[in-house]
Amino acid sequence: MKKSVGIILLYQGKALLQRRGDWDWEKDQFQSFRGAYQVTAHGKCEESETWEESLIREIKEELGEKIKGILQPSRFTLIKESKKTGKISRTYALLEPLTLSEIRLIMLEPSSGSLYPFPLKELEKIQILDPSQKDTQFSPFFMFADEKEALEVVWNLINKQ
Repeated sequence: MKKSVGIILLYQGKALLQRRGDWDWEKDQFQSFRGAYQVTAHGKCEESETWEESLIREIKEELGEKIKGILQPSRFTLIKESKKTGKISRTYALLEPLTLSEIRLIMLEPSSGSLYPFPLKELEKIQILDPSQKDTQFSPFFMFADEKEALEVVWNLINKQ
């Protein structure tokens, strides 16, 4: 079964969403879902990895070595688990907002695009991404349905605090 892991980071009541870049420098081709938004970091798990190991690797790969030391897996809360035919995806969130000095430690890879602080109170602005439109250039704010649902859970959790 294929597995993937997603991470949501917060800053001042906003979710740090990653806007997918235009060019994939590793594959030397256009990115899939160019311009679409996703959770702060998201990627496939390697076959032998535990969820925790995958979480650590994705933080390092997508957000950089400097922030990895701060973002320990024990600080994350499992927000959502999605199961589809042959695939399982887990999304974790760090419910304690990051400070500006912590955010400045994030070093995105050139293919990663950029981070956008999205106000969680504006979730209705997010449109659901159609997975069949892989080669489309998107304008704000398109995301996969399961990732939007995870943001809704985070919004509800932080509003209870």
